[in-house]
Amino acid sequence: MKKLILSGGWTYGNLGDEAILMTSVRLLHQRFPEHMIVVLLYRMNETVKYLDKLDYVKTAQSLHSRMYGVIEKRMSFGLNFIGELRAPIERRLNNQLRPAIEKNKLKQFLKSPAAYFEKYSEAKAYFADTCKDADIYVMSGGGYFNNWNEMIISKYLEVLVAKEQWLKNYMIGQTVGPFNEYAKQVYRLVLDNMDGCFFRDIESIKDTRALGFECMEEVVPDLALGEETLHDKDNYIVFVPFLTDLNQHMDDIIENIRSIVDDAGCKVVITVSQQWSWAMQIATSFYVAMKEKGLEVKYVIPEDYKELERILSSAQFVFSQNLHGLIMAYRGHTPVVSMNDRRKFVSFMKMIGHEENIVTPSNVTKTNLYERFKHKDEFCFDNCRTFRKQIQEAINQTVK
Repeated sequence: MKKLILSGGWTYGNLGDEAILMTSVRLLHQRFPEHMIVVLLYRMNETVKYLDKLDYVKTAQSLHSRMYGVIEKRMSFGLNFIGELRAPIERRLNNQLRPAIEKNKLKQFLKSPAAYFEKYSEAKAYFADTCKDADIYVMSGGGYFNNWNEMIISKYLEVLVAKEQWLKNYMIGQTVGPFNEYAKQVYRLVLDNMDGCFFRDIESIKDTRALGFECMEEVVPDLALGEETLHDKDNYIVFVPFLTDLNQHMDDIIENIRSIVDDAGCKVVITVSQQWSWAMQIATSFYVAMKEKGLEVKYVIPEDYKELERILSSAQFVFSQNLHGLIMAYRGHTPVVSMNDRRKFVSFMKMIGHEENIVTPSNVTKTNLYERFKHKDEFCFDNCRTFRKQIQEAINQTVK
């Protein structure tokens, strides 16, 4: 039996990427039913129990984890979480220094990639062995291909080894960038080893074509939209915070939520789509503030992507500052407001035909989130079926 190697950005604690993984596996199985799909994992987590149920899937360690080791860190209410909350100054300092550090590491790598990879000859040999009997390598989406030096370097080595082993290499459903000048050079090296790709936003297409690489010109919906996940609706709304800029507008956001509760008689659920401490810290601050203001609110840290899927799909409405909070809600036929206007968010909201439902924190008034909620019955989900067809057609056209 031939093998297909499936790589990506999952098992890092981002539950939206777990949804991309599971949809990618099913879509690729439809395309190549005779292939065994070998899924590369950064760490073993809850998603593996869903992969284990599929007799056409095996798992292997990703080159990222093989080269740099695995940070085994699972956040919950406990000592690790409290420890993270005690170090805000250190985290802010690290965030300020990180861009310069990442840029310098990529600059050093580009001086001699071959010399750099000599340190990882064992990892390279491991992956070459993984590629035996395989004929296809697929790097599936999200948005992890950017300035993160460890990720982009390890992905480059994956495609390099796969090409040396005579595999066809494809990149599907990605958002790439933004890049510093050195990350862009590494991305160009990755493209040199690609046989085809398609993207989920127009900026990624422009960035790729500007480097002289041909790709599908049309934007293809996020791979997670290759499925619909419908649940019975319950009487609650969901708030998915993500970035610290929300804190500056907390009072107005809570005032909107209070108006929704008073009008619809619903409950409030705060959740996170990443099992990361700083995302939980922001969510915790809103939970405490809402409780202090007398709102009935529940704070749920999802155990895995299936629980997050159920929370979002069962809601009456979702306000999310995270992309896969929006995507997983939409594929569950739940109306959404994007509280983020980064390029991939705008691309998604345009795609579903609801660009008017982008409300960034700085544009929140005391009533406009409530007004968006009042128009929830105008939300249309007819595109879901079209999206599934577009994604499958893009895979059939690109991955050969």
